[in-house]
Amino acid sequence: MNFLAHLFLAGKQTGFIVGNILEDYTTGGLENSKNKNIPAEVKLGITQHRFIDSITDSHSNVGNCKQKLYPILGKYAGVATDVIFDHFLLKNWNKFTDENFKTFRIRVYNELEQHADYQPPEMLRFCKSMRDLDWLKHYEYMWGLDKSFYYLNKRLPHKHIDLRLSLNTVEENYDFFDENFLVFFTDLKLFCDNFISENS
Repeated sequence: MNFLAHLFLAGKQTGFIVGNILEDYTTGGLENSKNKNIPAEVKLGITQHRFIDSITDSHSNVGNCKQKLYPILGKYAGVATDVIFDHFLLKNWNKFTDENFKTFRIRVYNELEQHADYQPPEMLRFCKSMRDLDWLKHYEYMWGLDKSFYYLNKRLPHKHIDLRLSLNTVEENYDFFDENFLVFFTDLKLFCDNFISENS
């Protein structure tokens, strides 16, 4: 899943919010010498992030969406699906929470800013950009997905891949992506809610 989904699924647990982003900057076991000083609640957020990725990779409805994109993007269909699902999370926001999306964004940005002491420099720069440009809200729009894919393209090792090509397929099969997202995300949110409840 992409950034918006990870932040949303972290609930209102400060450590979980930070950990779900920090995982992208963390390698190896959480008890090795490099990671052992990360606070326990943040480690739970990292663990949750890893569970989310594992469930996403194995869920049949995610696989359905990847199959639609595979003829265009090959092995990068999963990268595109992760970002596209942030769009469908916003489309269906009120099905999964009563929290206003603007209130959510302000809360998350503040949590990340207030707990910067164990964030590596790369993550600090990332979170500052996310807050300053308020780009979580851009996933609501196709132009926002296009912009995200433009920057993601620059990071891909295969320069002939253009993730933006996925957007035509999404628009032509919009209901298909929406329906598969809803089944998948309902399952994923239930798992995450239980994980938070068990580890709070």
